[in-house]
Amino acid sequence: MSGTKNRVNNILYRPLKSGIKYDSLLPASTCEQSYLGDGNTHLSMELIADSIIQYQKQTKKLASVLQASTLKSEVENIYSFLYNHIQYKADAADQMLRSPACSWATRKEGIDCKSYSIFAGCILSNLNRKFYIRKVKQPGMLPDQFTHVYIIVPKDQKNGNLKKGYHVLDATKHSNTEVRYLETKDVSMKHIGLKSPEIGCDRSPVSDEAKKGFYSFLDTLLKMGVQPKLIAEA
Repeated sequence: MSGTKNRVNNILYRPLKSGIKYDSLLPASTCEQSYLGDGNTHLSMELIADSIIQYQKQTKKLASVLQASTLKSEVENIYSFLYNHIQYKADAADQMLRSPACSWATRKEGIDCKSYSIFAGCILSNLNRKFYIRKVKQPGMLPDQFTHVYIIVPKDQKNGNLKKGYHVLDATKHSNTEVRYLETKDVSMKHIGLKSPEIGCDRSPVSDEAKKGFYSFLDTLLKMGVQPKLIAEA
């Protein structure tokens, strides 16, 4: 597997531009990375959405520089910025989600598709754009598993309807086009601000065991004297 990743890293290598003019637009980072354990892209879809909500403020200044008069131009600006200033490198066995600040701090070492998606999603959220996180199964690349993730931006920004077309935002690639895929699953992010993301078909039903544990926790709070009103508002 390491041999395959090395080949992919070599194929997707890009010479980086200086990027000095952007240093003041992004906060410093000590890169205390979140390790998700062994696994592939499917482990981290909801965590990518959570990371975008958590870290979007880091790209507020940068987003204003990349803003354009049209949606297409904004997508092109974001792709160009990410592609030309941050190296690609596939994660090893440990899957990592980097904040935009951390991605910028380690840009010469390289980041993978998950961290590119977080960075792009943070910028788009500051521009108040509707977008989706898309994961795919790819032919010839462990086709029974979801192995790649990127952002798609619906042209219909009013309703977020993908049937009316969308722009791809995938800075892992030398050209900003959509990869060939066998299957897709999307997570919708609509003007997220401080809202939670709308999770699509990936959300699993809450198990009876989880419900039992939650109700037990609520019962414990009541026994401790916490007022029901406060529990309901939490």
